[in-house]
Parts: sequence; structure tokens; C-alpha cells
Amino acid sequence: MEDENGAFSPLFRYISGENENGEKIEMTAPVVTTSTEKGLSMAFIMPERFDIQTIPRPTSSNVEIRVVESRTLATIRFSGYMNEGSYRDNLERLNKTLKERGILTKGEPLLMQYNDPRTPPFYRRNEIALLVANDTVEEK
Repeated sequence: MEDENGAFSPLFRYISGENENGEKIEMTAPVVTTSTEKGLSMAFIMPERFDIQTIPRPTSSNVEIRVVESRTLATIRFSGYMNEGSYRDNLERLNKTLKERGILTKGEPLLMQYNDPRTPPFYRRNEIALLVANDTVEEK
């Protein structure tokens, strides 16, 4: 989509019952946003009670269901309202720390937001995540 509202609306309608079962699905956190060549991509994490077989199929072509395999992410956490400056500053801090530690990443950054819009800034939780290249972190 072109912007956050355009990306959020179809997903919100999906969990509000605009799916093959007309089922309402509780909102979970985080909401994951990333920029792609095509524009903005947004994802909701589905509740644990669903798997790929039982989750209601979307009725909108703007919503798709995907299984995301387990992966290692490097993240930085920050509070406040999300804006261009806070995103840029925290992404820079994360990249600097990873470079200092010799950790390589791949792909586009993920923005993860955990709170509804009414949450006061000092209580808000945001994270920026980068996918870690498998050969740069020791597995435990």
C-alpha cells in the first residue's frame, strides 16, 4: 500500500469479520510494517489458536495469509510516538551496534509497534528489527 492507513484498513477489516467465516479475530501485537519496492507492507500476528489450516481465509485480495518461519532478529526498543526522526535515529543506533559486533544483516528493516494509538507516548513500545545473517551469530 502507499501509506499506513491504506495498509492497516484491509487488515483491520479482515480481523473485524471480513473473512470467509465472518469471524472476528482478536487484535494481537506487534503490528509489523516494512517498506518494499511496491510500497508499504503491514502484517498482523495471528493468535496462537490458529494454524495455517484453521485461520479464516480473507475475502479481500489485499490480505494474504503467510507462515513466517522462525528466524533470528536483532532489535532495538524505544518508546514514544513513531516518526521519521525516531525511526532513522534508532535504525542508525542498531546498525552501528551490529557493525561493532560484526553481525551481518539482510533484507529490509521491520518496524514493530505494540500499542494502540491512544497509548500515551511514554508507555508506547516500538522496535526496529533486522534479519540476522545466519553465519554471523553463534547459535545457543
